[in-house]
Amino acid sequence: MATTFSALSMTTMLVIFIIKSNLALSLGLVGALSIVRFRAAIKEPEELVFLFLNISIGIGFGANQGVIVIFAVPFICLSIYIHSIYRDKSGGGSTNSLFVTISTSKDKFDLPTTYSLLETHCASVEFKRFNKRNETYEASFIVMFKSLDDLNQFRLSLESTGEQDISIIENTTIFQ
Repeated sequence: MATTFSALSMTTMLVIFIIKSNLALSLGLVGALSIVRFRAAIKEPEELVFLFLNISIGIGFGANQGVIVIFAVPFICLSIYIHSIYRDKSGGGSTNSLFVTISTSKDKFDLPTTYSLLETHCASVEFKRFNKRNETYEASFIVMFKSLDDLNQFRLSLESTGEQDISIIENTTIFQ
């Protein structure tokens, strides 16, 4: 989380340095960020930081401030990389965790049952998010399965509870 804040601070500094007192650029930035806020499905804080970094790169090059961008962006990326190396050496990174998202359009989503199924088949379970949009329910977890067989058994158990969609992706992030 600390790296997220430091990368966000450096990216914000880059944006402020580029727009300074240019009213047109600042209004353009507000417009771009409001579009991103309402159109992008951001699930993790680091996604927002990288999105903001990309917006600042675009604004910088668009405002003919390419020299600033060329020097600032590698510095920001280098600081993130150095932090990730330090985190890996200190054992701060979790390389076996998976990001599990379960969604369904059933009338009722039984979150306690789903959580219990995960606890049965996983070494650790961390509840992250629950969304209800119109008639769709979505729950997200960070888990560590004991084995590949346990992952398959969880999938089969979940399918037996009803019609649900499941997405499982590796949860290796730059920021921890």
